[in-house]
Amino acid sequence: GEMDLSNHAKASLVASIVESDFYTQLRTNQQLGYIVWSYNNRIEDRLFFRLVIQSATYDPFELKARVEAWMSRTKKIFDKLTDDEFERHRKGFIVSLEKKGDSIAEVTSNLYYYATQEKGNFEFKSQLVRVVKGLKKEEVISAAREIFLESKTPRLITLIRSKSNNKPIP
Repeated sequence: GEMDLSNHAKASLVASIVESDFYTQLRTNQQLGYIVWSYNNRIEDRLFFRLVIQSATYDPFELKARVEAWMSRTKKIFDKLTDDEFERHRKGFIVSLEKKGDSIAEVTSNLYYYATQEKGNFEFKSQLVRVVKGLKKEEVISAAREIFLESKTPRLITLIRSKSNNKPIP
């Protein structure tokens, strides 16, 4: 979606809430691949939610079907989300935003990011913290439903397979 502080905050909290379940279901329980990763991402003024699986065992079409099945089950994750769990994710995100750099290189990197990616807005993180503190659980749940369940939500699916994979393309 379009980048603004509210959308960024909601997508970040959605990412925090689903990260463990995505990994547990697809990596640990279904053992689909060695690399299983979910995260929100920003490129210029657009926000993206990425679900990544690298597998030597399953073809990309099977992985796509499994990811789509997982996405359809995210409704349960958010239906069961308690107020305490939501607050834990919110507080964890705020702590990560308020963390100061541990080295000169990290501080310099952050300043470079603010100068180049945030167009000189050196208050970006503190502004984001204020937005996160004001979010309601229902807003984050609504964003999650839009990300994972709405058919109108644009999706880009990249499927890559090795030369040695001779299975027919469905």
